[in-house]
Amino acid sequence: MVYDVQPTAPVRSYLLSEVIIEDVKREKRPTLAEIASSTGDGSVYHIGYSDIIKRFTCDCPDWQYRRLATGENCKHIKAYIARI
Repeated sequence: MVYDVQPTAPVRSYLLSEVIIEDVKREKRPTLAEIASSTGDGSVYHIGYSDIIKRFTCDCPDWQYRRLATGENCKHIKAYIARI
């Protein structure tokens, strides 16, 4: 029996995005704004701009672990865009 073991396009895209994600996390970029957390716990998140992906970035967990890979903006980036 012969199996087709070639990787599918989504697998290749996922691996590429993991490399890009790590590059973006290591990238040094200036802080454009500080946005307070809406939870009221005193947390402040930093908005930047990545030359690698040509997008705004945020250091909140939602953006780093979910939105970065999907290309979406977190609520902190949306708040920053609404202010500028």
